Amino acid sequence: MKRIAILLSMCIFLMMGFTAEGAGNINSITTGNGGVVSVSSDRGTAVLSDTFEDPLEQAEADRINGMLSQPLSEVLQLKALSLYGLDTRYIEDQDISAFKFLTRVHNLKLDADPAPSIDNPVKVRFVCNNITPDIEVFVLHKCSEHGWELLKTEGKDNMISGAFHSASPVALVYRNKTEAVSAGISPKTGENNWEIIAVTAAIGCLLIGIYAIKKSRRKWED
Repeated sequence: MKRIAILLSMCIFLMMGFTAEGAGNINSITTGNGGVVSVSSDRGTAVLSDTFEDPLEQAEADRINGMLSQPLSEVLQLKALSLYGLDTRYIEDQDISAFKFLTRVHNLKLDADPAPSIDNPVKVRFVCNNITPDIEVFVLHKCSEHGWELLKTEGKDNMISGAFHSASPVALVYRNKTEAVSAGISPKTGENNWEIIAVTAAIGCLLIGIYAIKKSRRKWED
């Protein structure tokens, strides 16, 4: 019986390890609130704020920030947005049906000379603790000329950068990297491989325990 107890203890420890490891890969954000720790630019200054000078922009930001748990396409009532690269050049019209919000909509103020433009973009770096390895992050940006658009980003860990040809409003949005969950299952749900592994490990440990107990009883009866 002592051996059985040790075996079951090892199984429980193994399951706890799987659960803890999996939790590190789950995006805990549920409504897009918060996330951005700091922002900086490669020239001039960059500042994030929750207030807008323009009442219309403030009203739109407030409306969107009240719908952050919904897919981007539903919030904007659009199927696609123009996607711009790190060189500020147009890439394609990007389907946004699988995109969700990672942060709130903020007012990004850029003070740079010359002002940001297609030919003179400003590279802005965001530090955001909601970024996980299994998601691809984009900047949702309302260009003063083109309206809402997406900017590609680069970076690693919790830091990403994008090239801006104009400033506010902005938010960070994401989609899952794997096509299998591209229809809208987000990292926050926890519906990932680690859950499957944990459940499989639990079932396996249970079966091992039952087998060990039965075997021990047979030896005792003999």
